[in-house]
Parts: sequence; C-alpha cells; structure tokens
Amino acid sequence: MKRPPLLYHRKTLSGSRWRAATDFANISVMDYPTAPIKLTARDLILRLHSWFLSHRFQLRKWWVILILSFDILLTVYVATSLLFLATQSSRLNRGLLNSARALSPPSVLVTEQPTDLTVPVTVVVPQSNGQADFIARVDNSNQNWAAVINYHFGLTTGQLTADWTGTEPKTATILPGQTAYFSMLGAAVAVAASATGEFTIDQLTWRRLSDHSQLANIAFEVSETVYEPNVTVPNSSTQLARVTAQVTNRSLYGFWTINVPVVLLVGDKPVAMKQVTLRNMRPGETKSIEAQWFGDQPVQATADIRPQVDIFDDQNYMN
Repeated sequence: MKRPPLLYHRKTLSGSRWRAATDFANISVMDYPTAPIKLTARDLILRLHSWFLSHRFQLRKWWVILILSFDILLTVYVATSLLFLATQSSRLNRGLLNSARALSPPSVLVTEQPTDLTVPVTVVVPQSNGQADFIARVDNSNQNWAAVINYHFGLTTGQLTADWTGTEPKTATILPGQTAYFSMLGAAVAVAASATGEFTIDQLTWRRLSDHSQLANIAFEVSETVYEPNVTVPNSSTQLARVTAQVTNRSLYGFWTINVPVVLLVGDKPVAMKQVTLRNMRPGETKSIEAQWFGDQPVQATADIRPQVDIFDDQNYMN
C-alpha cells in the first residue's frame, strides 16, 4: 500500500493551504525568520578558554621570546653602562675634585708668598757636529705654588758662533715641591769645551694650589732602571750608552702624553739627557722606556728619571 505524502500547513496573507512535504526545498528561508542569538557572559568565558587552549603552544613560544629579548636588552644596557663608567672615570673624578675645590672657602686672607725658583746647575755639552746640548735643573721648594715659566738657554762664555742670541723660548710648568730638568738638545751653536751656559726665566706666573687632592692623585713609579755605558750595536763596532726602565702610571687619571726626561748624572751634575714621550697611558698601566747616546759616556754615571705632566692642561687628561 502506497504511503500518502506528508503534508504541512502554510499560512499566507491570502489564506491557508496544505502543501506536500516534498515542496519543502522550494520554501524560502525568509518564510521562517529566526531570532538573533544572544551570548551570555558564560559563553564569552567558554570561548576565551577555548581560544587559549587552541593557541597555548603559540603563546608559550612568544612568552619565551619575550623573556629572552628582555634578558638581551638588560645585558646590553649593563655592559654599555659599565663601559661608559670605565671610559669616563678620569673625567668624573676630576670633575668631583674641581667641584670640591670650587666649594672650598676662597683664599682671601692668604699671606703666604712663594719663594723663588732655584737653578742649582746649568751645563753645556759641546757636540762634534758644531752643535751643543743645554741642560738645567730647576727646583721648586714651594709646597702650595706651581710655577708656569717661559725660559730659554744662553751662553755666558765660550760662544764660538757669532750672532747667536740663545735658544727659542719655551713654556713649562713646575709643580709644587718638584725638581724638573729642562734641555735644549742640538742647539745650532758652536761652543768651546770650557763654555758655561745660563738658564734664563723670561716670565714667571705663580698658581696657588689650595687643594692638593688632584696633585696627590698624580704619581708615577719608575722601576727596573738599568744603565749600560758600553753597548755594541749589532753588526757594527759602534758603541753607545743605554738606559732602560719601566714606568707605571699610579695616578687616578690617564694621560694622553707624559714627558719622561732621562738624565745621566755624575754626582749632582747632569752630563747627558734624552726626552722620552709616553702616549695614551691609562691608570695602572706600565710601559718600557729606553734612551740611547752615541759616543763615550761616564761609566760611573747614574740615571735620574722623573716623569712629568702639567696638571693644568685639561686636554691632556684621558676621558
């Protein structure tokens, strides 16, 4: 027996009628409007939990990347800060000392006056090539005064070159309590063996140090000094005298340039001198120096080495 088709009832504006269920596919969706779905807070929480569960591996990966990035940035910041402090330590220390000096009471009622510099010895060493070396020792016995001098060398007797009026003027600073050696090597003047020279100070300016902290923080150590009066040049019969030593910067600061006079003394009298320059010397650093003289030098001589810097030259301090 054939089963009758299913029927459904459709109500329209024009009336009601029954239609077969097979016509359901032809019915428009618009004929059955649906109400909008409203999400509750519980639904939102469930959706959020579902999203976290489905993306948990990606979230873990990005969390690890974020922590590693933070660690790298922190390491770079710390390393950069330490490098900055290392390179700026000299300037910071000097700035603190200058600030302390500026805050100290002004020396308005100072009655102390500096005493004169003394030049206990000035020598002239004739050279075989028609030139001469001038060497002088200058002592500053003042403990609170630095001397800034303009000076030149001249001759009192024994000059053989006419119209020679002395060496070119130079400028130097002698710190409080310092003994300094000055020279003019290879001056273009012929002199007699018995010539006598003079060290002339053309201009003298005193600078008072009310705070000795900066001066106390400048120190050099000279060690392993060796004087060899007779050294044969390799592959030659030439003889020379040589002084070698180690110089350590014990100062709180680094310096771009350090002048190191190397003087040969017989007793208290200088007989030869060389100027050695050390460059880019940081605090605590040690460097070797060497000075040589061709020709005969006294066998019993001793080497006097006194590194020198001008504490008033701000451009010479390393940053």
